[in-house]
Amino acid sequence: MLSAQAVTADNCVHQAGDNPDWARPDFDDSQWSKQYPAKGSPYIWTRCRLDLRSLPRTEQVYIEIRSFAAWELFVEGEAAGSFGDIRTGFAGTSYQKCPIPGSAATRNSISVAVRQLTGRNNVPLRALIPVAGTQDALQNWRSNAILTQLSEQAPSLLGGGFSLAIGILLLLLFAFSADKSQQELLWFGIYSLALGFFRCGASFPVIIATVFSDWLFIPCLGLANAVMALVLPRFFFALAGRPLPAFYFWLSTIITAWDLSL
Repeated sequence: MLSAQAVTADNCVHQAGDNPDWARPDFDDSQWSKQYPAKGSPYIWTRCRLDLRSLPRTEQVYIEIRSFAAWELFVEGEAAGSFGDIRTGFAGTSYQKCPIPGSAATRNSISVAVRQLTGRNNVPLRALIPVAGTQDALQNWRSNAILTQLSEQAPSLLGGGFSLAIGILLLLLFAFSADKSQQELLWFGIYSLALGFFRCGASFPVIIATVFSDWLFIPCLGLANAVMALVLPRFFFALAGRPLPAFYFWLSTIITAWDLSL
């Protein structure tokens, strides 16, 4: 049971900005905030202490971080690991673990600092909270985290699944209609498919938390959002039995191109 334990840092403080001295274990962070910054510089630092006394020392002890962006990890001032491109790139969502370096693994308490790259417009994505434990313990912690995310994302997944089912049904009705005159079935079917994929695709990577899922789904989510912007005005005018005016045609096309460019 001891090997199945994991220790989560619960005393973290945060600061927007960037200073290499903030990785030092003796740095005075008493003026830092316990509240994660809503907006700041391109970087956010998080400093914590991890109490390792409950962990077995007969196995390798790791620190794991559930990533939402690129980061660098420092343990007792020493670089211990990183993920993504801390200078320029968004790294996606992932669980990443790093071994605790050197003699720090034998100490009862260690200083941990995480340097995080923020999101677009310097808006932080989420705090990166380190968790320490053996490989088995971190696997259990990761499984519990995924189950928690699954329960939180269940309404979105169910709604997305319902939209997908409605979209398929409407497209089948249109495909097997005699004269294909009910264009509203076509447009709303496409919209429902795009909406369902968007809702499921936005929730699924959060649950499984893999880099592959983010790099696969994020471009597809942009495409789904663009499709919704393109077909929604067509649906409403088809429902009213009127042709789509040129203004709405070009407006939806511009919005679609904008979504795809993002």
